[in-house]
Amino acid sequence: MKKYVVHVSILLLFIIFCFIYNFSYGKTAQNLMCSQIEYDYFCLETDYYNATLRFGVRESYFRRDMIRTQKKQYGVLTIKFFGDVPYAQNVVARLKIRDEEIMCILEKNPFDSSFMCDIERVYKADKILLYVDNVDFQYHDLTSVTSSFNADYSKALDFSFKTLKSFIDENKDAVECYLTIRQSEDNQQYLWYFVAVGKTQTKFILFDHNLNICLMS
Repeated sequence: MKKYVVHVSILLLFIIFCFIYNFSYGKTAQNLMCSQIEYDYFCLETDYYNATLRFGVRESYFRRDMIRTQKKQYGVLTIKFFGDVPYAQNVVARLKIRDEEIMCILEKNPFDSSFMCDIERVYKADKILLYVDNVDFQYHDLTSVTSSFNADYSKALDFSFKTLKSFIDENKDAVECYLTIRQSEDNQQYLWYFVAVGKTQTKFILFDHNLNICLMS
């Protein structure tokens, strides 16, 4: 009887180990195939500008080159002014996170009329405040978009890899994936945007936080 109990216990432990290993391996494989994963997104709109603050992980040398390299955490603050820009070159802004104030020097984006700045640290906070010098008279609350998502970045990744499984399997050795957040064309909602770049073809999925597909290729 004791031998039987021991054998059953060993078998159960082995099954549990296999389950945990497969689950962990799946998560690790997904992360390795991704060159960028965005997991926190904040936004703000005032009478003078709109602002976004993104946090995530991406390649240290970030570009779409079919080569997956080591990733690091990142943060990006973007400000786009309505009408005339009150700055000739750089924009000075301040973020207040908990008791810490972070000065940001935003540079002109060469591709549009926005200003951008990399944030050296990634912060996990429910409340983040923003103040733009020479524009604001007080700090404004940035609204967390992702805190209200039913599907966080982990669920969004699982859904994306399952949806594009055949394409990713075909290009496994060379596929490069990106998961980011973007606004819908009518600006009414924020969506998960997953892109898989293969050897000769690129696939994408645009879906909401309830995992309903809006558009895919």
